[in-house]
Amino acid sequence: MAWWERDYTESRETGAETRRSFDWPPPATMTLLMLHVLAFAMMFVTRLDTPNSPLRYLMLTGGANHPLAIATHPFTTSGWSIIIVLYATWVLGGRIERRLGTRRLLRLYVYGNLLAGGAYYVAALVLKSPDLVPLTYPVGALAAWCLTAWRHFRDEMVMLWGRLANFGKLAAIAGAIVVGLNIMLYHSASTGWLIAVIAGCVAMPLAETLPIIRVSQPRRAVPARSRFSRLETPATQQDTTSDIDDILAKITEHGLDSLTDEERARLEAARRARLRS
Repeated sequence: MAWWERDYTESRETGAETRRSFDWPPPATMTLLMLHVLAFAMMFVTRLDTPNSPLRYLMLTGGANHPLAIATHPFTTSGWSIIIVLYATWVLGGRIERRLGTRRLLRLYVYGNLLAGGAYYVAALVLKSPDLVPLTYPVGALAAWCLTAWRHFRDEMVMLWGRLANFGKLAAIAGAIVVGLNIMLYHSASTGWLIAVIAGCVAMPLAETLPIIRVSQPRRAVPARSRFSRLETPATQQDTTSDIDDILAKITEHGLDSLTDEERARLEAARRARLRS
């Protein structure tokens, strides 16, 4: 059976139980996750209600802010926001690192947060409203990642609740929901937060257009030759399997059950494209 003749959305069965593989995030993404967990723990055990607390200089609020907070505000997350930060970093950051490289991930993270922090800092000075929603998590990086996912992964399919879904559209919808909820909950107090989101989005086009910060694509390792590729002509291989050679090689070495849901979704998308051609 050729690789494009099989439906890869079907469940993987081992005896009577379904076995699913689990992939940990790549190194840089895992490092960001650990940093945010540690920072959250520090914020949780430290009292911020004292006027001389040094952590107050790390936060961006509607009042007077220290310039240092432009860089440190992503690590002042508290409350339920940490759940969104960790989940988005795992899903968005992990995919960006795997597909676009570690440098692209980190540059988007740094540029997005610095632009968002700087924009909020200026907005707080101009608006002079103590009621502004504080900027206490990496909203700039999340905005840049969402925009990057929509641009680069909008044709990629992933498994969601047992069905194929467009990853880029999911990222855009999730971002729109978060923005809508903030506007509904905080109204005009969300002005500074919205300005920070817009500034964070600028990080994506800047990273791709400015020559001095253009991120080169990582060199792609040559995968082991798959037995499936022998069934196709060289021209067909180049057109239909260039994006899934690593998956076919993994099947050859470890079997179909070794694929993650993400890899199955990529393979299924390539199969459908191959059948349409």
